[in-house]
Amino acid sequence: MATFFTLSIAALAYLVYRRRLPDRSEPATRRERLIGTAGIGIGTAYIVGSIIAPPDPFSMLLFVPPLLVGTLPAAYGLCYKPGWRAIIS
Repeated sequence: MATFFTLSIAALAYLVYRRRLPDRSEPATRRERLIGTAGIGIGTAYIVGSIIAPPDPFSMLLFVPPLLVGTLPAAYGLCYKPGWRAIIS
């Protein structure tokens, strides 16, 4: 439970102060985009799966992989496509 609150506070602080961070001098590399997409997509699939799945770890194994089919492309599109950046700017 403490880990959840710590990560929630860190995520909130990042969202509030990210516009104050200096701009990057070069664009993100392919590896950075893939790691970021995997982190956001897998985390989202796990959270959604834990909400909709019954409270059983084996059920999570059934719910999370199909959710990854939707969350990974959505994470890439929302975070790394130039058109989507205009929405949050």
